Amino acid sequence: TVVGEVKGDAVAPLVTDADAPGFTDHFTRNLLAPGTELILFAEGVRVGRMTVAESRVDDRFCSPRPTVTGTVEMVPGASGATRLLALRGGPAARPFGTYRALSHDYDQRVASLALGTEGIRQAGVPFPSSLVDSRVDIQVFRLPEEGGASIAATFMDHDHLAVAPPREGAWALFVVGTQQGGRYASGYLGFRPADAQGKGAPRYFSHLDLNGDGSSELLLDVFGRDTRWFTTLSRRGGTWVQTFQDPCGTPVR
Repeated sequence: TVVGEVKGDAVAPLVTDADAPGFTDHFTRNLLAPGTELILFAEGVRVGRMTVAESRVDDRFCSPRPTVTGTVEMVPGASGATRLLALRGGPAARPFGTYRALSHDYDQRVASLALGTEGIRQAGVPFPSSLVDSRVDIQVFRLPEEGGASIAATFMDHDHLAVAPPREGAWALFVVGTQQGGRYASGYLGFRPADAQGKGAPRYFSHLDLNGDGSSELLLDVFGRDTRWFTTLSRRGGTWVQTFQDPCGTPVR
């Protein structure tokens, strides 16, 4: 599914048919035609390619998005990868890398709870009845430019990680922690109360150095009340900041 256009170290949204009638069909026919080759990445490294066989439009997102299916070829060590990012054009021309599947361990799960506790305290909302049960997603990743591992976790209360209406008082908290010695330092805290800003519950999807400048970006898959969208985070001065969000994800004021 097309996320957007790489511009610098962020992503820009595609033009919509509302802005330019016929754009989605033009984009699909000209840039995702059968036979088009996409370079595939997993855990930040090149692991294979996909040859487009068919294109269609997916309307489950906040704006209709071109989606492709096709034949996937992967290096043997990455055959089990399930979260793939694809690029086409100049930024995709990179050497293959060594894929390493990661899974979270006990210390990382404990660290995610510490980060969640910090985020809830900063937000000033009541703690859920069970912090462990409110952690609806946790992922571990390792950025090529950093030595240690990183963790990303989503906590939610009175809601769940899906496109669905939230209950009264629902909120979502997304945290990122970076390993520094024997601890995980907070690198990002994103809190969103559904009553005040509308539902927007992110989960970590994958990471990739989008433009080949040596610094990775994070792609988040975000679930709202009636639809879903994408967000990217980039490094600014040692911390993660939001550098792209689909317009429909803008918090209600």
